[in-house]
Amino acid sequence: MKLTIRPADSANAKDMVTLTTRSITELCAADHDNEPQLLAEWLDNKTVEQMTNWIEQPDNYVIVAYSDEVMVAAGGTNIHGRILRNYVHPEYRFKGISRAIMAAMEKYLRGLGLKQATLESSKTAFEFYLSCGWKMVETDDKKIEMIKIL
Repeated sequence: MKLTIRPADSANAKDMVTLTTRSITELCAADHDNEPQLLAEWLDNKTVEQMTNWIEQPDNYVIVAYSDEVMVAAGGTNIHGRILRNYVHPEYRFKGISRAIMAAMEKYLRGLGLKQATLESSKTAFEFYLSCGWKMVETDDKKIEMIKIL
């Protein structure tokens, strides 16, 4: 599989909404328990308008990954070292794509001169982030905060 990772632009917003919605709905049941209200709250801001705004924010670095013509992952960080999103297409899970997206975001942050990054992990992604060298710094019933030395 040939993977292309590149910065996102507003033309990618619609595909990013579809990808993110599928990833959350199909892969994150441990987080929303298929509870309609929780799922609706999580998906509430996953609109083309919101995604476009997120892409266009000057403090954000948003990337997409394609295999052929299919968007298979999307992620983003900000210039302050906070990983904001990392979603993979359900049919492309466990193929190293999320790891490649994380590596690209971490490389970008190192390029800014940052020495560490933070993120809030879902229950679903927690083990993945541990396998990428992230460490848990705080947790409660609602969030898992993690940090990584870059």
